[in-house]
Amino acid sequence: MGSLSHKIRYWYLDLSLESKLFFLFVFLQAIGLIIVQTLGLVNYSDKENVSKATLIFYSIIFYLVIGFTLIFAFIIIWSNNVHRLVTFVIAISLLTLYAIYEIAKMPNNPRIQAEIAIVLCFDVIYGILLYRLKLNFDFKNLEKASADIGKQALYRIWSIFVSILHVDAMVNIVLLIAAAFFLLEVDDYEFWLDLFFVLLNTFWDWVGYVSNKDEIHMNTKIFLGTGFVQPFYLIAKLCMIWMQKKYKTIPRVPVTIMIIAGLMIRVLLIYFAFKSYKDFDKGRKHILHNKDGDKKPFLKNDDDDEDDDDDETSSENSSQKDESEDVESSKSSQSSDDNKSEKSQNDSSSGGFSTDPENQI
Repeated sequence: MGSLSHKIRYWYLDLSLESKLFFLFVFLQAIGLIIVQTLGLVNYSDKENVSKATLIFYSIIFYLVIGFTLIFAFIIIWSNNVHRLVTFVIAISLLTLYAIYEIAKMPNNPRIQAEIAIVLCFDVIYGILLYRLKLNFDFKNLEKASADIGKQALYRIWSIFVSILHVDAMVNIVLLIAAAFFLLEVDDYEFWLDLFFVLLNTFWDWVGYVSNKDEIHMNTKIFLGTGFVQPFYLIAKLCMIWMQKKYKTIPRVPVTIMIIAGLMIRVLLIYFAFKSYKDFDKGRKHILHNKDGDKKPFLKNDDDDEDDDDDETSSENSSQKDESEDVESSKSSQSSDDNKSEKSQNDSSSGGFSTDPENQI
């Protein structure tokens, strides 16, 4: 527990000012929107342009999307991954579209006016902060994936796949949970079937994440093969909502928009999952697992390894050269000492006179 708190504290102190402000503003916006939306539910009156059931449906979607914005914001600053910014942008775009849709239907509603003001003001703040975060995360990603173009491509495909996986989970969970509460009044069987698909889709996303990260071939093939089960169910549900009268209490237009968005995201997810599968056994597994493993620099270039080997070889050669020079210098000094001693003996034998012709008188 102590080590975990130490890691969290170290992670928080290592955050940039932009990251701290970003999460703070996301939290403040979430609190403000939840309060305003809850007041609208509590103070609902028949003068509203929408029914109470429709307002509950919108509120469920609203609360879930707000929750996902908080989760995505935390994942962004935790991973320092520039590609994860896409998930937050999509979630904020859904909130903005929701606010615009409501203000178009009820322009004189004080609750809607407060919501649109909060959303648009924070959108401007996010635009500034996300640009600053992108610059910081680009440098962080360069540290992770090094300057090798091939490694950067592997890491980029993986990051995009995970980002779309998060969005896929958000859209399907938001849509199915919101629709399930309406189906509770229509048919208990369909209500529990929707909740089952929520759990199934969550498990499917988890299997896809683990299988791609650990490069498990068989599980990834199963993940790709079962990827269209959920879209077929959503298409069948959409046809039933528009053709059968018992679903008349369900807001059809918002549900249709959400289902179409979910189908488009699922197609993108399967596409990038297939591209990620093609990158198996190319070194990406080492890239992803090395950052949590040993203390070596993350994704060090092969060229850097060769340079290090060259440096080690050159240092060994230089040390050997220094040793040889020391041996030669010691030999030369020893020979000079022998010459001096021999010369002194000759001088003493000649009676103290030098035998050198130049020094003779």
